[in-house]
Amino acid sequence: MHKRFVIGANWKMNHTRSEARDYIVRLRHSVGDFNTDLVQAYVLPSFTVLGAVCQEMGDYPVEVGSQNIHWEESGAYTGEVSLTMVKEVGCTIAMIGHSERRLFFNETDQTVAKKVLAVYHHDLTPLICLGETGEEHKAGKTAEVLKRQIHLSLQGIPRDFLIRLLILYEPRWAIGAKEPAPLEYIQSAHALMRNIFSESYDPQAAAWIRLVYGGSVTLENMADILRLTDVDGCGVGRASWDPLTFAKMIRLTEEVAYSLRRGP
Repeated sequence: MHKRFVIGANWKMNHTRSEARDYIVRLRHSVGDFNTDLVQAYVLPSFTVLGAVCQEMGDYPVEVGSQNIHWEESGAYTGEVSLTMVKEVGCTIAMIGHSERRLFFNETDQTVAKKVLAVYHHDLTPLICLGETGEEHKAGKTAEVLKRQIHLSLQGIPRDFLIRLLILYEPRWAIGAKEPAPLEYIQSAHALMRNIFSESYDPQAAAWIRLVYGGSVTLENMADILRLTDVDGCGVGRASWDPLTFAKMIRLTEEVAYSLRRGP
């Protein structure tokens, strides 16, 4: 079995219903067929357009996910959306713990853990976001932060589920920057995370895990990032908001994945 490389687009708070439909039409037309044995592609639209995007996507093999979810099925949680709701409209992925959720909306390691467990019970794919702040980076606490986040995020998650989940490493000091983190830093952080999984589970489980990098990824720097030994894909923000650019990213991921195809 070989791991599929991952390429994902986080729309953040962008695209109205008509814009979202147009995006999918243009994306499908521009990409056409691609090798889904090599590449897992996804888009993360806003809640209000999830249904329209899933409908427009149809059976095209780009998955649709939510940018956030609540861990409860229902209840008095004004402004929140449940897994049952996003699953009903066709989502297969749920992003959890994005740095902006942590920064602006008080997401914690504890709430991330609750959400990951809920996603597991609903049989969706959790896209778990990890990463240190600028202050933690400067203080040399990257390893400490990643170890804590991984251990807390996966409480109650069985080993066999690791093959399903995606880990998105986003050093918070590199998000929205003119340049991503240096390549050697990205590789060292990903190798560190894989080692943490190896110690927490076992080496084979650690090899299964797909570690995705996010943080100022562009069409120009993406290939170099993808070729790093412990990077299994890229999560893209601003650069993916244009469907033609994201289409090129899917194709580029396919090319790199073919040249580097690696197993667990």
